[in-house]
Amino acid sequence: MYTIYKNESNSFITSTLALEGVSNTTCTLSGLANFTGYYVWIKARKVTGSSAPSVTMNSSVFPGVHVTGISLPVKKQILRGGIDTLTAAVILVDATNSVVHWVSSAPAHATIGDTGLLTGVSIGNSIITATTEDGSKIAQCNAAVTGIETIAGDGTPGFSGDTGPAVSSTLNYPYSVAVDALGNLYIADGNNYRIRKIVQ
Repeated sequence: MYTIYKNESNSFITSTLALEGVSNTTCTLSGLANFTGYYVWIKARKVTGSSAPSVTMNSSVFPGVHVTGISLPVKKQILRGGIDTLTAAVILVDATNSVVHWVSSAPAHATIGDTGLLTGVSIGNSIITATTEDGSKIAQCNAAVTGIETIAGDGTPGFSGDTGPAVSSTLNYPYSVAVDALGNLYIADGNNYRIRKIVQ
């Protein structure tokens, strides 16, 4: 029978771990994951009727380096259809386990990959959350997806669409815009020698 003690004063931990003797100088201790973070004192006691000698030895389980925090930019702006990378600053970069898991609160606006790859999907906001696997430390970033929205013109030079939707109209060298107090938009349509009005 082998009993595992936490320290030299024989503070009892558990007797469920297995210590398998390979030779009189070498042994394998299983279950060390439960002891990450401090030193272990091992005492081997012979079983009644066994010829194995009773021996006490020191065995060091080196402390794991734990994450103590994580940080992200408070806000990140990205264009619709654009990609960028969010970098989570893990406090104690040499931590034993520095794995970070990512979640987007609104994937319809922005998605986030396993490596922090941020993709703008549609105009709007999404809260990106990074959580460390070690210690469940959390940081959040407000991802604001913006974009250029077409409000007039279909991209073809011309002069049409005065009675239809503005986005279906054609313009020819628009070069200036203005907005009145009611929210109506005026476009200087240069080569058509017109001021085109879009009603709010």
